[in-house]
Amino acid sequence: MISKSLLPNYLEEFFRNLKRPVDVDSLEQVFEYIEAQNYTLSEFIVLLTDTYVWQYPEDKHICYKDLCYKLAAEIDSSVVSLEYKPAYHSIGHFVDVCFSVTLLCTAVRNFDHEPEPILQLIKPKDYWLLLLCAIGHDYGHDGSFNSSPQQLEKKSVNLIKDFLNKQQLDFEVKLALINSIEVIILATDPKTYPALYDKFRNPVSHSLQSIDLLSILLVEADLLASILPKRGILLSERLSLEWLSHSPEASSAVVTKAGRLGFLNFVKFLSPYAKFLGIDKIQKLSIELSS
Repeated sequence: MISKSLLPNYLEEFFRNLKRPVDVDSLEQVFEYIEAQNYTLSEFIVLLTDTYVWQYPEDKHICYKDLCYKLAAEIDSSVVSLEYKPAYHSIGHFVDVCFSVTLLCTAVRNFDHEPEPILQLIKPKDYWLLLLCAIGHDYGHDGSFNSSPQQLEKKSVNLIKDFLNKQQLDFEVKLALINSIEVIILATDPKTYPALYDKFRNPVSHSLQSIDLLSILLVEADLLASILPKRGILLSERLSLEWLSHSPEASSAVVTKAGRLGFLNFVKFLSPYAKFLGIDKIQKLSIELSS
C-alpha cells in the first residue's frame, strides 16, 4: 500500500505512463490506494491539480482552479455537519469521480496520433469546467431517489448557483458558468442517458456541441469506478446500504447478479476519451465476469 506522502508521486507517474488501453488491475489498485488515504475533497483536489494533467501553458483559467478549491472546501464543510452520511454518495464518491475525470482528460494529453475532430470542440477552460462539475455534481445528495425528474441533480445545481453567487465574478462569466453547469450536471440523471447516448451513436444526425461532450464525460466519470470488476461490486454493496431505508427492494436487487448485469448492460462508454483508454473493454470484461 502506498503511503500518503508517496501518493502524489505515484499519481503523477500513473498519469504520465498511462498505457493504451489502461490496465484494469492497475486502475483497481489506484482507486484502492486513493481511498485508503481518506482524503477530504479539498485535499484531493489540490493533489490532483498538481499533476501534469492540469498544467496548461500560460494557464489563463486560474479563476476556474480557484473555484474548484473553494467549492471543494464548501462541500467538505457541509458534509461535516450532516447527521446522516450516505454510504455511497460520500466524499469518497466525489473523489472517485474527480479522479475519473482526470483519467479521461489524460487521454487527450497522451494521444499519440492526430486527435479526432470532436476533441477540438473543447478547450482547456472546458476541462476546468468539467472538474468543477465533478466536484459539485452530487452536492447535497441525501442518499434518496429522485421523486421527480432530475430532482437531486437540480438540488446540486442550485447549491452550486448559491456558491457562485457568493463569488466575485463578472456577471457574464457567472451566467455562462451557471448555464453550462446546469446542462452538464442534469445529464447525470440516469433517465437522461438514452438521449445522450443516441447523440454519440449517431453523430452524423446530431450536431454535437462541446456541452454534449462535457456532459457524456461527466456521466462516464460518474460511472467509471462502478464498472470495474472488483471496485464495482464494493460500490454496489455501498449503494445497497444507502438505499436500505428508502427502498428495501431496490437495496436487495442492486447486489444481485441480475442487478449487476442490468447496470453493466445499461451504461455505455461512447466518448473518444473512454474508447482511447479502453474503458468500454473493461466494461465488457466486467459483464463476462458477472455472467
